[in-house]
Amino acid sequence: MWNPSFAITFLQVPTHILEDIEYREGLTSNHYLGNVLGILFAGAYLEQNSESDRWLAFGIQELERSMERQFFKDGSNFEGSTNYHRLSGEMMVWGAGIIASLPKSRIEKLKTYSNKYWNYVAPLFPSKQQNFLSENHVLTNNFWEKLVLSYHFAESVSRPNGSAIQYGDNDSGRFVKLTPFGTTLTKQEAVSKYSNLHNNLLAETDTYWDENDLNHGGFISSICGLLQKHPKLKVHYADLEYQIFAQIASKTEGLQDLLNSFKQEETKPIIEKVNSDHLQHHKREIFEFADTNLSTNLNSEHYEDFQLAIFKSDNLFLSLAGICNPNQHHSFGHTHSDKLGVVLHVDGKDILVNPGTYLYTPIPERRIEFRTVNAHNTVSVDYQEQNTPLPGNLGLFNLKNETTFQLLQISKTEVMAEIAYRDIIHRRKVEITKHQVIIDDWCNREFTQHWNTGKPFSNGYGKRINK
Repeated sequence: MWNPSFAITFLQVPTHILEDIEYREGLTSNHYLGNVLGILFAGAYLEQNSESDRWLAFGIQELERSMERQFFKDGSNFEGSTNYHRLSGEMMVWGAGIIASLPKSRIEKLKTYSNKYWNYVAPLFPSKQQNFLSENHVLTNNFWEKLVLSYHFAESVSRPNGSAIQYGDNDSGRFVKLTPFGTTLTKQEAVSKYSNLHNNLLAETDTYWDENDLNHGGFISSICGLLQKHPKLKVHYADLEYQIFAQIASKTEGLQDLLNSFKQEETKPIIEKVNSDHLQHHKREIFEFADTNLSTNLNSEHYEDFQLAIFKSDNLFLSLAGICNPNQHHSFGHTHSDKLGVVLHVDGKDILVNPGTYLYTPIPERRIEFRTVNAHNTVSVDYQEQNTPLPGNLGLFNLKNETTFQLLQISKTEVMAEIAYRDIIHRRKVEITKHQVIIDDWCNREFTQHWNTGKPFSNGYGKRINK
């Protein structure tokens, strides 16, 4: 129903956003994507006129361009963070849902908009240059394919309990949260679980809602609704999100068939022999699981652009990351010193974890602690960071791009990869046998192996697990 007072706000919002938009050519981020969604939603909601046409056209144009820039060919997000992948993915699917729901007559009106008086730093192209005016589903097939692949990535990085692994930052950011995932704790349970939650913050009779920020089910269920198939893990099912997007797909002719035509590429094995004799220093760590068969239904996936290898069996989840793609966000600000870092989950238990984020600017020392190399399951030479932070507070969200990654081998049971930064070369091989995970590290200099078994660890922004 049309609400005039609500419309006044919607008239003010796009102008405010456009005047302060977080845009620089080639240097956009999830912040800019949020700006675009605000303008898109206003343009779609308001009655059709020349101004709302321009806002809507800009929103569609920039959603498409943001997908091209911010999501790689393999469907992963360019921030180098599994949790920012969820945040940006939610913005993409909700934006796409709004666009797919528009009447064809509304899109037809955009054929005659003028950008003559568009005086903002973020460009609006002339209507004759807009591809969306000739697309069957407004957005290009490339957009829809990346959207589907982004869902596959989100499922891939989820452990059997439904919680995503943490590579890079996690500030618990969400775009739309209709279905909460979590449990209710007593005061004592909450205080025992979180080291930064003190007794005096809760009354004895208070209950504590413990949000599971690592369950990406809302995002996964949204795209599953478009595909009209349920998530692989029941714990990911979010009924509201699923039903909303299932309705959109059912009312958009041909969309469901298009989306289901996009398939994830199979991982091709790389089995060439590799000689590591030139790397003088070697260490081996063996994780033994005598009572567990790790190899039952073992398989591997590789995300080439995110540079992430994932192994899953009936009883195991293991990942190894590179996250050095030079086409990532220019600041590398949401990445960590987690290159060649391993996450290991066996028999429903976390064995090796990445720490998450905990805090950003309120306590810079904690920000650094959770991002540093010795908080991750990798190696260091004299505790040097893989990508050097810029000086001072700039370094909290800006790292030098100094590390390169190369995948050397991958099969269903093993992976070998190498990183190089400054004068350091580190090579790691992970092999999965029936009862063991064997990790071999080689380096051209003396090095230290780091293993994070749960300290430090944060499962969401502002939350520090007590272990």
